[in-house]
This record gives sequence, structure tokens and C-alpha cells, in this order.
Amino acid sequence: MPRELVQSVKLGIRGKLFAVSLGLITVVAALSGVMVETVMRTMIVDRVGEQLTRVAGVAANAIELTPAPIQVGSEQALVQKLGRSARARVTIVDHDGRVLADSSLSSSELASALNHGDRPEVRAALSEGRGADSRFSQTVGTEMMYVAVPFRRGEQYGAVRIAMSLADVDALITHMRWLITGAVCLGLVIAAMMGGLASHLASRSLLQLVNRARALASGERGERISLPDSDELGGLAGSFNRMADELERAMSALGSERDRGQAILESLTDAVLALDPKARINAMNGAAHQLLDVERVASGTPLIDIIRAPALLEIVNNAQRGQTAHAEFVWPGPPRRTLLATATPERTSGNSVLVLRDVSELRRLETMRRDFVANVSHELRTPVSIISANVETLVGGALNDPQRAEEFLGAVQRNAERLSRLVSELLDLSRIEADDQVLDVKPMTAEGAVGAVIDLLETRAHDRGLELELAITDDLQFLGEPRSFEQVLVNLVDNAIKYTPRGGTVGIDVHHEGREAVIEVWDTGPGVPEAHRPRLFERFYRVDPGRSRDMGGTGLGLSIVKHLVEAMHGTVGMRPRGGKGARVEARGLSTREQSSDEARPSTKGSIFWVRLPLAPGMPRMASDPPPSEPPSASLPGRG
Repeated sequence: MPRELVQSVKLGIRGKLFAVSLGLITVVAALSGVMVETVMRTMIVDRVGEQLTRVAGVAANAIELTPAPIQVGSEQALVQKLGRSARARVTIVDHDGRVLADSSLSSSELASALNHGDRPEVRAALSEGRGADSRFSQTVGTEMMYVAVPFRRGEQYGAVRIAMSLADVDALITHMRWLITGAVCLGLVIAAMMGGLASHLASRSLLQLVNRARALASGERGERISLPDSDELGGLAGSFNRMADELERAMSALGSERDRGQAILESLTDAVLALDPKARINAMNGAAHQLLDVERVASGTPLIDIIRAPALLEIVNNAQRGQTAHAEFVWPGPPRRTLLATATPERTSGNSVLVLRDVSELRRLETMRRDFVANVSHELRTPVSIISANVETLVGGALNDPQRAEEFLGAVQRNAERLSRLVSELLDLSRIEADDQVLDVKPMTAEGAVGAVIDLLETRAHDRGLELELAITDDLQFLGEPRSFEQVLVNLVDNAIKYTPRGGTVGIDVHHEGREAVIEVWDTGPGVPEAHRPRLFERFYRVDPGRSRDMGGTGLGLSIVKHLVEAMHGTVGMRPRGGKGARVEARGLSTREQSSDEARPSTKGSIFWVRLPLAPGMPRMASDPPPSEPPSASLPGRG
């Protein structure tokens, strides 16, 4: 933790302790000052009231010494003399409230003086023997204290009222207030110094706890707090140290579990997504990113925004209701995939875990297996049935008829050969696919390898009324295995001969492009429709099944070609002859445009091509043509 942050925390704790203590002192001092001021004012006012009462009593006694009735203004000299000596206003009021004398008024003003019968202090004096009141006097314009006592002079009675201004009392209270304020401020300064020292001493141990707690919260691991156990903070420090030890052990265990769980998730080939109760993605592993083809998904993204499939949403809803659910569905992608989904609920949190497994290849292999079994059964059943039927006919008596026996035995022989050829090709394909056959790849001359195939099939081509054309680049050498290459070329040329009508041409072109030798087998036959090209190299696949069986084909030749070429580190494919179809496909036109263009080719036929690596030492000529456009039926990988 930075030192500046530690200092700010220390000052904060000390400041809080200081502010609390200073605030308490300030409140107590203010309350004390208010209370002292109130008490002092009350005492002073009471003292002034007592003095005014004595002066009023003296005035009443003086008035009662003369027996003659008091007339208005007759005692004006007396009240003025008493007023000057007492520094107060002296007023004599008759029992009916009429002002008989007033030290603050002249004799001429007495007649117009207001009636004082409603004054509180006058009424109290006449009824209770003494009256006192404090109020603002409109006559003199200041706060006044009034004290009145009764008098009796013969048959006449009334009240003597003494009034004194409280301005002096207020001035004394103000002076006293300033003295109290000064004393309080001085006390606050001293208290602040003492409080700061006390808060510093009290906060040192607490600061250690705070700093260690912050360090532990940020993930740091450091020394433990060392405080004496003599007070509560020492006990708290010990408890905190034990808690820190337990927390570190728990964090280490959780970290190990988290790393182990993350490693397990990332090692899984299945896509795993953690969902909240609203079907929003909380986390996903690397396999999920790869399967869904997304680089990064923000936490809280709805699942429906990533993958839309009603079956998937249904099992997620079931998981949210506490049920483990499974579903298999086709996701359009791209690319199109078959996914097996399992949604499992988390019992306590309401979250769920969704596991997606790509079973596209498994389903494809299952389909291929079913097709393979069906095709093999069909292919084996046909010759076996023919052989069985002909043998039964022979046993039933046809053997005694030489002409019929020869016909039936010929059918048995042809179907036995067909059955043998099918079994042989199945064994070859099985051995190649199982990688049991290790090919001895070595440099081969194109002229020698192709020439042997021409010699083998030339007679058959002439018997079908076909021409064989050959174009080979001189001194061209490539890497291959002689027997396998011969089998590849024999299959391709034999197919071309089978499907080319009488009067047509079958050709072999051998040249090189870049660092590859290109062997092309072309014909002038009817060609291969667009819809069938992607599946040409599948086992038992035929464009025209009836015609292929009549010609003795098994549907395995091109599949064997594909595997043998790939075993020699080459590639194989097919494109329509004439170039228009390839150019249409390279321009990316729609299927309808391709079909319409290929429906009007300038030259019918197909080209099956094989690309093999050139032998070491073969130069790349500057005049080499660029690589040809990608063919429509090229195979990207080992099947």
C-alpha cells in the first residue's frame, strides 16, 4: 500500500477522534455558557427587583407621613427627589389608576398621562401587597423593570411604582458573555491540544489494524500485528491475526480450486457455458468460444443473442425449473453443425450450466457406417444371388444341357469375379484407411509411370472405339509410390474409358505448376452434373448406379484413389472440361447461374486431376503457369 494512502488513513482516524472530543467539549462549553448567562441574568434581575422594592417601600412610608390627601402634582417635588437619588422613575398612582405624580413628567403633563390602573404591577400591588413586571416602555423607549407597593394616606390609598431601565443589566450581561466566550475559547485551545495528543496515542494501535485490514483486502500477505494483550485493542489484534491466518488459508484453497476448475474447463473439448437465472451468459470456456465462433462475450449477454435454437432454449428453461434436460439439434451456423446439449441446474443459486458437444462428425460417421453396411450388403447380395440362382438351375438339370450349362457357368464366373473384385477392393480400402500400408515414396519419371498405364489400357480403349492422347512434359519427376500411382492412374483412366461413348477421346496431360506435378485424366464423355461432384470420392457413390453396375463398377475406385493420393502427400479432385464451369465457380455466381452456364459447355467431359510434390532438384521454371483455379470437387483433407 502506498505511504501516502497510509498517511491519509492515519489522519482520518486521528481526525475523527479529535473531532469527536473537540465537538463534545464545544457542546459542553456552549451549554455551560448559556446556562451561566441565564443564571447570572436571573440573579441580577432579582437583585435589582429587591432594590427597587426597598426604594418603593421608602417612598410609600414617606407619602404616608402626611395626612393631607394627595392632589395631582402635589407630590411632584417628592417623587423627583426620590427619582434622582434612586436613579429610577418614581410614580404615584391613585387606587383608580390616575397618575398623581411622576418623576419623568412635568406638572402640566400629569393631566394628560395615561391611566395606570391596568398595569400588572399596579393591580398586583393593590391586591397582593407587591407587584413586579418587566416590559418595553413606549414612554421612554427601553426595557424597564417595574416594582409597585401599596400606600394609604388617611382615606386615600393607591400604589407607589418604581421603574428602572434594564439597559445597564444588559450591558453587564454582554460584558460577562464576552468573558465567558474568551474563557471557553481558551479552554477549547487547551482541550484541542489535549485531545490531539490523546487521539494520537489512542489511534496508533487502531491504525495498525486498519492498515493491515486494507493490505489483506487488497490481497497482500505480510506481517501480523504485534500489540500487548493488556487492553481491548491487543485482544482485537490477536483475533485479527488469527482471522488473517484463516483467511489466507481459505484464499489459497479457493485459488487452487479455481485454477483447477479453470484448467479442467479449458481442457474440455465440450463447450461449457455458465448461465444465470435469466439465461444470460456469466462465463464460457475456450471450447465454447471456438464452437460458437466468437472471440469475446461480455458477461450478462443473453444466450439467445449468441445461439438461436428453440430446443436449446427449452432445455435451459427446464434447467431453471430444477430439471436436468438434454436435446440434440441442428445449428445452422455457419458452418452447419449437429449439437448435443445438456442443461444442468445449480440447486441453490438458480443458475445453470449448459454443455454443448459437436456431434456433427459422429453423426456423419454413423450415416456413413449405415450407408456402408447397406451398400456392401447390396453389392454382395447381387452377385451371391445370381451365383446361387445359376447353381440351383445347373443342379436342377441344366448341367446336362451343354449350351445352357455354358451360359449359366459363364454368369457364375462373371459374378464370382465381381464378388472377388469387390472383396479385394474393400480389403484394400480398409487397409489404406487403417494406415496399415506404408508407402515407399520416391522420385518417379512421369513418362515411365504413365506409359505403363497406357500400355495396359490401350487395347481396351481401342476395343471401345476410343482414342488415347498423351501429353507429358519432358524430364518431369515427382514423388510417389510406383504401384500406388499405377493403381490411381489405372482407376482414373479406366473410369474415363467406361463413361466415354464410342468415337470419343480419353487423354492424359502431365505438367508441373510451381512445386507440384499435375496429372490430368480427361475425357469427352457426358460429364458429371454439379449436384454429384462433391460426393464423387465417397465409398459406393455412383452418379448412375444402374449403369455403373452394368459396367462392372463397385463404387470404391475413386475412394481408393483419394486415399492413395493423400498417402503420397498429394491432392485429388475433379472439374468440368472446357473451363467455363470453373470460371463461373471462381466468380462466385449462384448455383442457378453455374448450372445454366454448364448446361451450354463448349466441350463436354470431365477432368480428374492429381497433384503430387515434385522430386527434389526439379527447378521451378519462370514460364510455369500459375496454379489452376480451385476445382469444384477438390478434397481438403484425408477422409
